Amino acid sequence: MVKIKLIRGEHAGKSQAERLEPYIAQTDVVCVEYPQLDHAKKSEFEAMFTSAGGPLLASYMDREISATSRLGRYHRTQFQMIARHKKRVVQLEHTDEKTIERWDRIIHRLDDIFAAECAYFCSGKIEESIVLAYNGTRGLLALGTERDGCILNYLPQALKTVHQIAGEESRYTITIGTAHDIAAQIATVAQTEVDEVVLPPTPYRHLGPDVELMNALKREAASEMLRLACARHAAGSVIDLLFSDDMLSVDIARTSRHYAEFVNRNPDMDKADISEFVKAYVIDPISFGITGRMSMQQMRDFSQYLGASRMGLKEPEVAAQEITVFLRDNGIDFPRNATDVERMRNLVPSSTQPADPVVRRVMPK
Repeated sequence: MVKIKLIRGEHAGKSQAERLEPYIAQTDVVCVEYPQLDHAKKSEFEAMFTSAGGPLLASYMDREISATSRLGRYHRTQFQMIARHKKRVVQLEHTDEKTIERWDRIIHRLDDIFAAECAYFCSGKIEESIVLAYNGTRGLLALGTERDGCILNYLPQALKTVHQIAGEESRYTITIGTAHDIAAQIATVAQTEVDEVVLPPTPYRHLGPDVELMNALKREAASEMLRLACARHAAGSVIDLLFSDDMLSVDIARTSRHYAEFVNRNPDMDKADISEFVKAYVIDPISFGITGRMSMQQMRDFSQYLGASRMGLKEPEVAAQEITVFLRDNGIDFPRNATDVERMRNLVPSSTQPADPVVRRVMPK
């Protein structure tokens, strides 16, 4: 019987992918979450992880996978680890070409929705941004559910392939995004126990307005709570946008008591590594700390202020400074340094090392 391990984590950056290495090293066959594959491309993709596939993999990554985006850095790091440990890959998620094309259209449409959500909030139209946050996040959840069905549909055939490659007692490790909570379904379809490992993201990630909104939709929260979560989602997207390229974020990062530890642990870090640190330990807590404490009226005032001051037309550094003053004048304390950032949520992580994995064994029904 093939032994299944399901690793759920956030697909964001090199540091998150590196946490997979112990699990990759200890398995026989790996499945990665990479939904761009139709039936034909699946075989080509898996062949890149055979003994003769090294040059093909290097060429594919240079051609198809970003070296700077957080998702691209995640995929590159994971694929390189699989190749380095000489592990075979058997994919679960593949479908026909028309479905792949439809998923691509949905993803592009969702990108447009979330961009419009941010634009409406910046122009003072908070009600429109709330509707878009709601529709966009529902669309994400619906797409995830459809992809889960695809994974479960091809699981029996994948297990047969794993058995052929690695033998009866082979170990099959499936890496997937945190949102795919399907360990119980996998155990039932495979009729075997599944060891699930959830890799907690950075200390602030679970406080994000996108996580809050997804959870509110899943539990069918009351309408007012749902509206508040949608408004926070929109406000958070604005703050993320303003501070993602703002040198203030880097300056705050350098004062963090975690920064020296991060540098010591990553002596060969590049600009993208620093960006990951800034996103996880500065921008996220700024965004989550502000939006998590705003009332609906405060967010309505914030949106109207952005629209009246034509904030979307200003340079990010100027906009960030003006928004800082506005928020402080309206009772939302804004961080001036890393200590303030941590205090915003009363969270002071003892280390930049993420929390320990959460492990459970799921039995089939």
